[in-house]
Amino acid sequence: MTTFILKGRWSGEPHDEHRRFEGHVEQTGVLNLHPGDPVVVTFVQGKPTLEGQASSQRGHYKLEGMPTAFFVLTSFTRKDGVMGHEAEWDDPAQVWGGEVFSSQ
Repeated sequence: MTTFILKGRWSGEPHDEHRRFEGHVEQTGVLNLHPGDPVVVTFVQGKPTLEGQASSQRGHYKLEGMPTAFFVLTSFTRKDGVMGHEAEWDDPAQVWGGEVFSSQ
């Protein structure tokens, strides 16, 4: 597994199926992802990433631009504040990070 750090903001309400995190890469250990690259993270409802992983039974995060046949975003959490407390668009950007599992 490799980790990465993104900086950006969520748009949409917490349970909105069109909710998305938009930002850019701050730090990366992931192939094909470079500092400054724009990124979008979405949450796909009801499709776990890995069988038997209790934390993902509600769904999973998807990092747009990464081929899902080779990469699975296994976690995505806030790194600079209280998780679950989302910023408004006029607030400063937030720092989020995650882990990517590679099947290659």
